[in-house]
Amino acid sequence: MVHIRQKWTQSQGYHSPFNTKRIRVNRVSVVTTVFLFILLSQSLPACTVFTAANDTLVLVGNGEDWRQSDPYVWYVPPTPETYGIVYFGFEVVSGYWHTFGGMNDQGLFWDILSTPSYPAGYSSDKPVYPEYLPNLVMERCASIEEVLKIFNTYDLSFMGTAREQYMFVDRNGASVIVERDTVIHKSDDYQVVTNFFQSDPSLGGWPCWRHDLTVRLLEENEDVSVDHFRSILHAVYRLGDFETDYSTIFDLKNGIVYVYLNHDFEKVLKINLQDELAHGARMHYLPHLNYVAAGEIHEPMVDPTFDQGILLVNGVSFQTYDQEIREAYENRAFWGDFPISFWDCFDAPQEGYPSSLPEPLGHGYVPAERLGQFSTVIWVGNDYGIDMGSWRLTPMLPYLEAGGNLLLLTRRGQSFMDADADFLPYLGITWWEEIDNTLRNCISTSPDLHDMTLIGDQTYNAVFDTVLASTESTLLFKETVSFHVPRGLGVLRKPAEGGSYRSDGGGFAFISGRPYRYDADQLRSNVEHILEDFFQESGADGDDDGVDDIEDNCPDDFNPEQEDGDADGVGDACDNCPNDDNSDQGDADSDSTGDVCDACTDTDGDGYGDPGFPASTCEEDNCPNVYNPDQVEVERGDINCDGDIDVLDVLAVVNHILNTVPLIGAPLDRADWNGDERINVLDVIGLVNVILGSSPALGRTKPTY
Repeated sequence: MVHIRQKWTQSQGYHSPFNTKRIRVNRVSVVTTVFLFILLSQSLPACTVFTAANDTLVLVGNGEDWRQSDPYVWYVPPTPETYGIVYFGFEVVSGYWHTFGGMNDQGLFWDILSTPSYPAGYSSDKPVYPEYLPNLVMERCASIEEVLKIFNTYDLSFMGTAREQYMFVDRNGASVIVERDTVIHKSDDYQVVTNFFQSDPSLGGWPCWRHDLTVRLLEENEDVSVDHFRSILHAVYRLGDFETDYSTIFDLKNGIVYVYLNHDFEKVLKINLQDELAHGARMHYLPHLNYVAAGEIHEPMVDPTFDQGILLVNGVSFQTYDQEIREAYENRAFWGDFPISFWDCFDAPQEGYPSSLPEPLGHGYVPAERLGQFSTVIWVGNDYGIDMGSWRLTPMLPYLEAGGNLLLLTRRGQSFMDADADFLPYLGITWWEEIDNTLRNCISTSPDLHDMTLIGDQTYNAVFDTVLASTESTLLFKETVSFHVPRGLGVLRKPAEGGSYRSDGGGFAFISGRPYRYDADQLRSNVEHILEDFFQESGADGDDDGVDDIEDNCPDDFNPEQEDGDADGVGDACDNCPNDDNSDQGDADSDSTGDVCDACTDTDGDGYGDPGFPASTCEEDNCPNVYNPDQVEVERGDINCDGDIDVLDVLAVVNHILNTVPLIGAPLDRADWNGDERINVLDVIGLVNVILGSSPALGRTKPTY
C-alpha cells in the first residue's frame, strides 16, 4: 500500500453501505456485498467526516446522508476475542440492515464513504478475507497501527468493486484515509474526508464545497469542542436527495457519542458506550429515542446598533457565474443607488471585484456582532458552493427577531428557509410544487413594483402558495404560466411590533429566482422600492433634489442642477473653494475657504499676511490693521498702528483687558507698555502719562520685532 502524508483533506462524501458483518441482533440479518452493491450502486449518498484533537479531547464529526430516513443504532457487546462496538446504519430493505460506521470500546472510530470509480487495480497474491474486512478491524483493533497491519494482510480489490473508502481515527488522535491501494495519514491538526480521492482528485467528486467549508471552519477556529463540531455539522448538512438523516460527534477518549437527528442541532441524544454495552446486544430506531435540548446553535444578538446602513452579502461564485454575476453587480441590480457595505461568502476572485462594489468587510459567514451593526441585509444567494454553509452559520433569524431587515434574493429558496424551522412561519408562506422548479415569468402583484423579465434559464427555484399564512405578510410577485394555478415568487412580512431592539424593524422580503437572471433595471427599481418604502432605508436621495446620492456631487444640500464650477466632484452649493479644484475640501483655518485657494489674508492690502491666518506665500504683517507695505517699525505706544499715540490706543488696551475687542492679529507684547509681561491697568496708566506728557516713553517707543 502507498502511504501519503499531506495536508490534503477530503470532499463531498459519499457513504457506501456495503457492510456484510455476520451478526444477528434482534432482526439484524446478513446481507452480502454483491446484493448491496446491486441495490445501492445506482445512486450514491454524500457524507462529511472530520477529526481534530487537543491534549484532552479527540473528536470526530460525521454527517450521514442517505436516501431513506430509517436510521438505527445497535450495540455489539465484547467477547473474550472481540471488542464491544456501537454501530449506526440503515434498514436498506425490509429486515436487512447495513452499518455505515461506528466506534469500539477502545476508542477506535470507523466510517465508510462512497467514491468515484476506482482506477484499475493491480493483481494481488494476498488472501481475500471471507467476510467484511472493516468489521474485523473494529472487532480486533485499538490503534491506527493495528488497523494498517490488517489492511496490509488482505487483498483489497473489493473496495474498487464497491467504490468505497474508509476513515479510521484512534483515541490518541491518529487518523488515516484508506483508498484501497493508498493510505493518507493526518499531517495537520485536523483531517477531513468526503467523496473524492485525495491521492488523485481528478478522478471525480472534486471540487467539493462541504470539504472546503469544513477545512475553512477548522482553520479559522482551532477550538476542539462539541459545540464547534456541532456548528460545522450544521453548516454542511445536506437537503433534498440523500438528505442528512443524522449527524454524530464521537468523543473517542471518553467513549461518548452525540447524535443529532436530521438537521435539528438544538436537540441531542447522548450515548455512553460502556453503559449501553453493559445492557447487552440491542438495536434502536433513532427517531424513537429521547433527545434533549442541546442549546442554541446561533450566537445571540446582544445590543445590536443597526447604525451602519445596508450590508450586501454575496453568495454567488464569481468563478462559476463570472460574466452574468459581474454584469448584475456592475448594474447595481441588487441595491440600486443606496450606499452599501459589502461582504463575500467566497474568497476574493483572482480578477478582482466589479468596480461598483466597495472592498469586502469580510468573507465566509457574518458573525452576530458584525451583523447587528447593519439596519438591513441584502443576501444574494445561490446554494452552489460554500454560500449555503455561510448562510446557516450567520444568525439571520435572531437578527430579524432583534429588529434587522432582510432582503433575500436567491434560487433554491427551500434550502435557505429550511436552515431554521422558524423561517417559514416568520415569513408566512407555505411551499408548493417541487423543491426545485423552472420559472417562466415573474409578475408583480403591487402597483409600485415592476414585472421582471427573465434574461436566462430560471431553474431550481422554490414557489409557494399565494394564500399567505400571516396577516402581516404581503404577496409581491407570482409565477402565472408553469403551474395549474399561480404560485408565489415574492413576499414581504413587516411585523407590526418590529423586533426586540427596534420597533420599526424585523422586515423580511424574499424574491425567489436566480437574481442575476432577472432584468437588472427592473430588479434594481424593485429593490430600491423595498428598501425605501418597506424598510425605511435612506440614502438614495438624501437631499430630495431629484438626484440619487451615488451620483450627487452635493448629497447633503439641495442641488438639483449639480453645478460644479471647478470640476472637483463637489457641487458649488457645498464647495468651500468653488473656483479651485479642491476635492478634499480642506480648510485648516476654518475661514470657510479651502486651504488650496486660501491665500494669506491681507486685511490692510499691504501685501503682507495677517498674523493668525495661512501665510505660506507672504510674510507676517507686523501691523495688520494699517497699510504698511514696507513693514517699517512703529512706536510701541501706537497700539492700533494708526501712526499716533493717543486715546484710541488707550481704549484698545482697555478693550483688550476687558476682552471686549481683542487685539486680533497684533503682537500682544505691544500692549504690554511697561514690559512686566502682563497687560493690565498699569499699561493703561503708562500710555495716558505719555499722551499727557507726564512721563517719557522711556526709550521703548521703537522696539525691534
